[in-house]
Amino acid sequence: MYRKYYGFSEDPFQLNTDPRFFYMSRHHHEAYAHMIYALNESKGFTVITGEIGTGKTSLIQLMLAQYRGRTRTVHLFNPKLTSRDFLKYICHNLGLKTESPSMEPLSKGDLLTLLDNFLRKCQSLKERVVLIIDDAQALSPTLLEEVRLLTNLETAQGKLLQVILMGQPELEKVLTDPQYRALRQRISVRYRLQPLRHEETREYIEHRLKVAGNRSRRIFKPAAVRLIWEFSQGIPRVINTL
Repeated sequence: MYRKYYGFSEDPFQLNTDPRFFYMSRHHHEAYAHMIYALNESKGFTVITGEIGTGKTSLIQLMLAQYRGRTRTVHLFNPKLTSRDFLKYICHNLGLKTESPSMEPLSKGDLLTLLDNFLRKCQSLKERVVLIIDDAQALSPTLLEEVRLLTNLETAQGKLLQVILMGQPELEKVLTDPQYRALRQRISVRYRLQPLRHEETREYIEHRLKVAGNRSRRIFKPAAVRLIWEFSQGIPRVINTL
């Protein structure tokens, strides 16, 4: 009923990550620029952090849409894997067969060889390969070490695999652990995504209303916007929920 009353063609505050509704704040612009720079300059490790619901996944989708057809990507959503399953997941997502001709599972060493050969082929074809890991703060020490070792795959022309770690602010604390100093030294680009400011919250709300079909009416009064900003602390997902 409220759609018809306000002239909406769809719900303006859905929680799914529809790129049409994405609002690019100043901090989103900066985070996106960091990611594009890292890809274009073939940096080994990129770390992007931010609170839950600040738009990290939307930034990934935006980036992948820009590089579609020129970049092969592996997007890992669940970092709770064993070392072998981690390698198998990467190979499988790149279209590689992870079983031998006799249908026996490949060993970890075989999977590494398979991946290395594939990455070298991609480099010869000038194709970029990117591994994106969501919720990277949940990676076990063993898997974080596996990720670091993957960046050892290189030739004289550069790294064969680029890695983007996306995680909550806890990831920054995890990486300060002395056991990860070798990994820290390989991080070329890092950025922390900040919540929306008060004015950006107003713009965010108006942007979503416009995409949903609102053309002229100012539905939320300034006092309401301020309350939404205060209660949400500028987190887009919380704004949608409110």
